[in-house]
Amino acid sequence: MIEDAVRRMSEECDYLQGFHVLFDAHNGFSGITNNILQYLDDEYKRIPSLCFPVFQNNIVTQSPPYRSFPYLEYQPNLLYQTSAIYAAAIETLTSPYRLKAMKFSMGDITSVMSTYGRKEYYMTSLTPFYKPESERTLFQSAVLRGIPVNKFQKPGNCMYHSTQLEEIFGQYLNKYSASSVTTATVFNEMCSVATPFPRFFKPVVSDCGFCTSL
Repeated sequence: MIEDAVRRMSEECDYLQGFHVLFDAHNGFSGITNNILQYLDDEYKRIPSLCFPVFQNNIVTQSPPYRSFPYLEYQPNLLYQTSAIYAAAIETLTSPYRLKAMKFSMGDITSVMSTYGRKEYYMTSLTPFYKPESERTLFQSAVLRGIPVNKFQKPGNCMYHSTQLEEIFGQYLNKYSASSVTTATVFNEMCSVATPFPRFFKPVVSDCGFCTSL
C-alpha cells in the first residue's frame, strides 16, 4: 500500500525534488522507515531523501542551553507545544526548496551537506538572531526569515534588496565559521503563529521575534 501511494503521488508531481521524511526513530516505526527508504533508493536512485528522525527526550543527551526558552511560557510535557516548535523549525529550514521564489532545490541542499559522505547533521532554531556555536563547522544551511530590512542597515543608508541581504547574512556566518561551506537564505515571510499555534510567547517578544524589553 505504501509503495502504491508513493508511486501515485510521485507520478502526479510536475517536478519531484525529493522525499521529505519525518519519522519516529525510537520504536518500531524506525524499522518500517528503513524499509521505505530502501525502496525509495531502489526505485528513485537520483532522487534525494531528507529525513528528520524524532527521538524521545529520555534517550537523547540533555543539553540545557539548547533546551532553555527564557522568553516562552513553555510546558515541555505538552506534545502540542513541543510539536509546534519542531514544526516551525522544520518549516523554516526547508523553505529554500519549498517556496517557488527560492533558488535552491532539495538536491542542492543534500548534495552540499552530504559531501565527504557525511549524512547526519543537527538542527538549531534560534531567535531573535543566529550566532554560530563553533568555528569548526564544515557545512551549514542557514535560513533567516521575517527580519525587517532596517535591522540590516544603519539609519540613512539606502535600502538593500534580497540578494544583498543574503550576502550580508553569508558574510556574518563566515565571520564565525570561516572554513565552512555555507548556503544562506533570507526571505521576508514571517513564521505564522496564528491559531492553532500555541500562545506561549511572553509579552517582551515582538511580532518580528525580537525582545522589546527585558
